[in-house]
Parts: sequence; structure tokens; C-alpha cells
Amino acid sequence: MNTVKEQINIYPLGIFSKKIVEELPYLNMSNNLSKIEELYNYLPSNEQLNELLKDEKYNTSVIAMGDLGIFLVSLKRCKSKIDTTLLEKLLLLCSDFTGLPPRDTYSSYITYNPSNAMRTFTKDSSEIGFIEQHKFSDEAMNRAVELLLEVQNGMYDDLEFKLQLADEAISKLTNENKLVHQRVNPTYFIKYFRDYFFPIDIEDTTYDAPSGVHIANIILLDIAIGTADEHYKNTANKLISYLEPYDKFRIRIAMEETSIKEKFLDNSIKFNLKQLNLIKSIYRKLRIYRYVHQGLVTRYIRNQDPEVTKGTGGFPFDTFLQERIDIVEKAEEDVKRAFMHLDENYFEKKN
Repeated sequence: MNTVKEQINIYPLGIFSKKIVEELPYLNMSNNLSKIEELYNYLPSNEQLNELLKDEKYNTSVIAMGDLGIFLVSLKRCKSKIDTTLLEKLLLLCSDFTGLPPRDTYSSYITYNPSNAMRTFTKDSSEIGFIEQHKFSDEAMNRAVELLLEVQNGMYDDLEFKLQLADEAISKLTNENKLVHQRVNPTYFIKYFRDYFFPIDIEDTTYDAPSGVHIANIILLDIAIGTADEHYKNTANKLISYLEPYDKFRIRIAMEETSIKEKFLDNSIKFNLKQLNLIKSIYRKLRIYRYVHQGLVTRYIRNQDPEVTKGTGGFPFDTFLQERIDIVEKAEEDVKRAFMHLDENYFEKKN
């Protein structure tokens, strides 16, 4: 039996949260607008929300915000005519506290979505697989990104170990992406639950849906390893409002530091041949990951509905994904060209 504390963590808004988990997906699938609208009666008061935000952990507050956000999406999808002012005000209060946009976000839908009480729009196994594969992909990068940021910040001890871990993490990330097709049905993806990923306007501001472009670890990886060009950084600055405060902080700091690629090119890092080959391998594997991602988009969107041209993050996905491939190829070529004259004999003489 769950303790009271565990119940709060799983259902932070009490009966409202419970109905979001247990009832909303079935109401969405049956397009039962009147029953969806009835959930409005269970919204928390300002006082209840204040107590929650004051006393609970950050992730619990994000889950609560996600419950409010997923409900707003469901109402708007059904073109409900009820006044959502109270709901939007509650979301804005949560936004002030969490530093996240006032809707469902990557943090609520993916990062902190409880596996034992998963928030979904449809409760279908394909949507659950979609959420869990994103979790696995993100988790694959956590430690590697931490270590790459250390290298970027001048901590060159155990350099080979850090680069090796990053190299392995990108392989794992690619493999997790390849496994998506085993868990997510392409027809179901485009016909049912992707229908809930659309922009929402609150107080004259438009907020995009949860998206893979909001994975902070991928942004940090590109910045630290040196594949992020100025255009990429400008895009990241547009996305930064969708990220958690600590991730915003890490990205802004990383943008101020010289990338690992530049440190190799200007010899700030005294490297050996194995470390150089690891850097090359990281770029090669990151390029492969981009190709796999591009293939997923083709399979799940382009092949299902050619009229869809934008990803859930609001960017035209053809242009966006090709740009990601191009910048990795450029970084890879920069390093190859700079060190094409080096071989084992060079490093033996140097050492």
C-alpha cells in the first residue's frame, strides 16, 4: 500500500490527478467532451496549489503542472467552449514556480512522468512506449554529458575515460532510437496521440508542445563537443524557456565556454592518438544518431501524413534535421582536416 507521501507524489492534486490518470485517456479516445469538461469541477483552489508548491519537491510540482496542462490540451483539442481562465491561472502560478511554460512540457510528459501512474492522452501501449523510449534515450546521456562538461571546463583528468563514456552513450542513444519501432505503431502515432501535440495560447503567448528538441542533454552534448554553430545556439536560446532552471543554467554556462573541439584544435588539450580517435568516433556516432532520428521522422510522420511538415517543437522538421546532420559533418571534417597529418609515430615522438 502506498503511504500518504507516496500518494501525494503520484497524485499531487488529489482526486483531480487521479482522474487525469485513470479517466481522461478513455474520455479522450471516446471524444466525450461533456465528461472531459466535468473534470473542471475537481480543479484545486489557489490555496491548495500554493500549499503543494510550498511543501513538495520540484518534480512533484512539475507533475501537478503536467496534470493541469494535459487537461487543458484535452479541452482545446475537443474545442470546448467552457471558460478556462481558472485553469490557465493555475498553470501560470505553476509556471512562476517551476520556470517551465504554463502547459504540459517535456519535463511533465517525459522526465518526471511516474511509471506507476503514467500520464497519457490515450493510455495505448504505443504512447506508453513513446514516453518510455524518450526516458531511456535521455537517461543514456546523463553521465556522459556531465563528464563532457567537465572536460569543457578544463578538467582533463581521466580524459580518455570521459571521451570513451560519451562515445558509448551516443551508441546507446542511437540504439534506443532504433528500438522505437518495436514499441510505437506508426499509424497509431500519427492518427491518435500526436493529435494532442499542438501549440497553446495563454495570455497572448504561444507555447509549443513537448518535443524531442526540448531534451537538454542533447543540446548540452552539441555545445560541449563543439557541433553547435551560431545558428544552433540561436535556436537553443529560443528553446531555453521550455527547459528546467538548472538546465537553462548549464546551457548558458556551456555556451560561454570554449568547446572541446576548439580545445583540441588550438592544442589547449594535450591529447594522444587514442583520445583523438575517440573524438572522431563521437562525431561519427553522433552523425549516425542524426540519420536514425531522421529515419524515424520519415517513418512516423512523412510516410503517414505527407502534409505534416512541422515537428512537435514547432520547427520544419526537414530543414531542422538536415541542419543537425550538417553541423556534425562539419565538426567531424574540421577535426579530420586539422589532424590528418598525425599518426602513431607523431605521438611516439611527442611523448
